[in-house]
Amino acid sequence: MQKWRKKAADVFKRPLAKLSSDQVFWIGFAFVSVATTLLIANPFWRSSAEETYREGEIAREAIFSPADISIVDEEATERDIQSAQETIKPIFVFEPRRAD
Repeated sequence: MQKWRKKAADVFKRPLAKLSSDQVFWIGFAFVSVATTLLIANPFWRSSAEETYREGEIAREAIFSPADISIVDEEATERDIQSAQETIKPIFVFEPRRAD
């Protein structure tokens, strides 16, 4: 078993022996960066949960909207403002001729 490990290590170490330590560092850094990127956002597989839900089913996990969705109903807003203005009594009465 150790012979195989030694042979595999020699296969990887032989090309790296000709490079400087800075070159070995940057090659290792690039390899780790690419591996991390593929593990975090792997384009080769997709979650099967994306396609399993249909309308009316209960979600087994949290579903987040890709963007904020906001709709303003102008008519309902105006009705709410009018009803609030009618039900709330004014705090003061404006009298322009009265002194402060």
